Amino acid sequence: MLGKLQKNKNIIKREKAITLITLVITIVLLIILAGVAINVALGQNGIFKKAKEAKLSMQEATIKETIGNIILQMQIDEIEKGGNLTLKQVAESLKIKDSNITLKGYTEGEKELKGTYRLNEQQYKFTINEKLKVDVMTNLDNLPTISDPNIESEIREEMNYHLVGDNYRKYQE
Repeated sequence: MLGKLQKNKNIIKREKAITLITLVITIVLLIILAGVAINVALGQNGIFKKAKEAKLSMQEATIKETIGNIILQMQIDEIEKGGNLTLKQVAESLKIKDSNITLKGYTEGEKELKGTYRLNEQQYKFTINEKLKVDVMTNLDNLPTISDPNIESEIREEMNYHLVGDNYRKYQE
């Protein structure tokens, strides 16, 4: 009988030891998973950064579509009159059609019309070329800032490009 009790105590000790090892392994695995999850969420290509980039892209597309629709309606109206829409005509009536648009001074003969569009209290630069194609530039004020002003100006200089077709073009004031 005593031998049987001794065996039972040994079995219970082994089961407790296995449970403790399992607990330690589980905790280590959870710590590793937490580190991976934090990196995925907050890393350089993390979910939050991708969401912010997607938001900026959506806002740029919204502005481009809005201005494009206004220009398209102006083209339709001009065609009905038997004429062609010019950049000068766009410059004269674009800000009247949408109060969120602010145009920079345009003089006849310029090849581009430049301005800003206000969306959700943010300003976005845009250009309209002679073919009445609209390009919207990334709003650099929405990007995170860096404490070193020299590095920040270099990054902003590098990022002051916008997509034109499949290529990036530098925005010029």
